[in-house]
Parts: sequence; structure tokens; C-alpha cells
Amino acid sequence: MAQPETRAPSLELIARRYERARLIQSLVDALPTLLVASMIVAVQWRLTNQLIAVGLVAAGVACRWIGRRVGAGFGPGLLVAWVPLLLPSATQWLVGCDAMGSCTATCSVACSASGLIAGVWLARLHARLGHHVLAWLVSAMVVGSASVAGCHCVGLSTTWSFFATLTLAALWGRMRFRTSAAGAS
Repeated sequence: MAQPETRAPSLELIARRYERARLIQSLVDALPTLLVASMIVAVQWRLTNQLIAVGLVAAGVACRWIGRRVGAGFGPGLLVAWVPLLLPSATQWLVGCDAMGSCTATCSVACSASGLIAGVWLARLHARLGHHVLAWLVSAMVVGSASVAGCHCVGLSTTWSFFATLTLAALWGRMRFRTSAAGAS
């Protein structure tokens, strides 16, 4: 009985299998994104939040699939995204604001405070992990998408102030934590 001839798989087949495995791994790695996305939709049921949630899940899979510096920034962004998502919403609920924007001053302060907290937290995380600036930009986009949903009470103007506060706090924190880490060594 003759043995069947075995041939090694082609490079194209190996590359296809490798990319499929990477895609499956990025889907698994992006599962925590579903938790944040569902919270974005739960904050207020509107089309904008649904689109942000779908975009966040798609960005999570893409960033994990790309990997390296881009993928490294997505996890810390998801962790910090809870601050601008929950702080303004909790403030509205505790103060008793309605959906028509009767407490814009309170919501503006909560959005700016969440930007400050998120910026310092992101700077500290990225300084501790030694990430590249590109990772911070990915994190800032994830946190910013959560802020659009969380700061819905005052609209886009406060979201821009959130981004400004986030950026300034992160730059200050990045310089502060980098110099303190350099002084400690």
C-alpha cells in the first residue's frame, strides 16, 4: 500500500490562517469593549449613543488587530472611560436634572472635572507602562467617545472643554510623572 504524498501548506494558506487567528484573538480581546458600549447605550437611549457604541466596538477590534502601540492604548482608554461616562450621569441623577438640560452649570462642572480626572489618570497609566504617545492618543479617543455620551446634558461645547481639560491634565501629568520617575532612578 502506497503512502499518500503529503505536501507542505503554501505560504498563502499559512498567512491566511495566521490573519484569521489574529482576527479571532482581537475579537476575544475586545470583549470588555462590549461592557463599556452597553453602558454608553444605557446612559441615554438615543441614536448618537448607539452609533458611538458600535464605533467603539469596531475600533476596539481594529486596534487589537493592529496591535503594538495602537492596541496598547485601547485597554487603558477603556479603563478610564468609566470616569466621563458615569460622573456626569451620576451628578445629573443626584442633583435631579432632567433630560432637557435644566442643570447645565452642574453638568459642565462634572464634565470638566471628569476630564481632569481622566487626563491625570491616563497620564499616570501611560507613564507607568512606558507607552508611546500614539497609545495615549488612542486612549484619549476612547475616553472622548465615552465623554460624548456621558456629557450629553450640555452638548458639544462642553465635550470640547472636556477634551481640552483631558489634554492639559494629561500633558501636565505626563511631564510630572515622567520627571518623578526619572528622579527616582
